[in-house]
Amino acid sequence: MEVLPERVRLVAAPGEVRDAVLDVLGWTTDDRSGETALLCRLVDGTVGEIPARWTDLPWRTPPEPAAGGIGSPAGWRLLLDRAEGLRKRRGRWRAAR
Repeated sequence: MEVLPERVRLVAAPGEVRDAVLDVLGWTTDDRSGETALLCRLVDGTVGEIPARWTDLPWRTPPEPAAGGIGSPAGWRLLLDRAEGLRKRRGRWRAAR
């Protein structure tokens, strides 16, 4: 890993810690998942591990899409509209039997 910044902002952290700025002390990698975590001075003053994906630290390589593709809001609406059309046609087909 390149030189770490002195501080990171929690841009994707859950709850009240989102947007907190933390001092970076180091980094580690989870042996099982391979995920990078930053060792930071937490809001309460203790030291803890924060997933790097929660921070504004730039990606070394872009992550793979979780579902194998990327969907826009318009794409999801189109998919839902088509599924609704199929559901309605299935109802008519059952009634005709």
